[in-house]
Amino acid sequence: MIQNDTRKGRAIEALGAGLSITETSEKADVSRKTVYRWLDDDVFKNAVLERQNETLERVSKRLSSLALQ
Repeated sequence: MIQNDTRKGRAIEALGAGLSITETSEKADVSRKTVYRWLDDDVFKNAVLERQNETLERVSKRLSSLALQ
């Protein structure tokens, strides 16, 4: 179970960073079908969305600071 959680964690990070399903499946060492199945799970999907929002916020802040220089 811990190994599966680790794989899910890697998938959440990859999807949250904007990687494709194929790239995510390679990073998490699972099949594309598994990633799609995980995305059907609301808890997993919400974790990905939260990670995407964190990434977007971080990038937005960085761009704002660069624009002010």
